Amino acid sequence: VTTRYGQVAGFLVKKSLLLVTFFIVAVAAVSFFAKTTSTAFVPQEDKGILLVNVQLPDSASLSRTEEVTSDLMKMIEEEPGVDGVTVANGFSFMTGAAASNG
Repeated sequence: VTTRYGQVAGFLVKKSLLLVTFFIVAVAAVSFFAKTTSTAFVPQEDKGILLVNVQLPDSASLSRTEEVTSDLMKMIEEEPGVDGVTVANGFSFMTGAAASNG
């Protein structure tokens, strides 16, 4: 182990320009990624969209679903900062499937 360490140390002393160049490149790479990588809790890619999936029992009618989602829409619209609400009854945004009650 000592012999190998001596060989590596000797090589690095002889190639000090290579070692300094590698160090500068490493510092530059760390600096670049530190500036470009987002560290925020909510990333900038956030589109400000909230998806809600409301699931009633399998035997619930579409009119009952519309009643529940209408009440939910009213509650969401009362929240400050909400610009708009869209509802798609009978369709799950989570699974991408349309429900059938038949």
